[in-house]
Amino acid sequence: MRLVLIVEQVYAPVPGGTGRYCAELAGALAATAPAGSTVEGWTAWHAAPAAAVLPGVRGPRRLALPRRALVLSWEHGLGPVPRGADLVHAPTVLAPPRRRRPLVVTIHDAVPW
Repeated sequence: MRLVLIVEQVYAPVPGGTGRYCAELAGALAATAPAGSTVEGWTAWHAAPAAAVLPGVRGPRRLALPRRALVLSWEHGLGPVPRGADLVHAPTVLAPPRRRRPLVVTIHDAVPW
């Protein structure tokens, strides 16, 4: 199984709760993944991807759009998506269009609504 985790939140200038959650979740998934499974981190396009290098997680792999353009496209159900995934997990509401594979989105609270 190839699990893709959207790890964009780790780029926040001061990674808050969702950034820490994302990094911890990525590590826990990588440590407990079944034999033969991989966990990959994906982000928007960043010139320096080092902030999203997480222990045990492949990547980061970068999508073709920078953050602002990616957010706008995903809000409209468009834009690039991680390729080759069996499952995509977005640990925040910044989530790619579902397309033909399962998508898990974690909503931490309803304050934005």
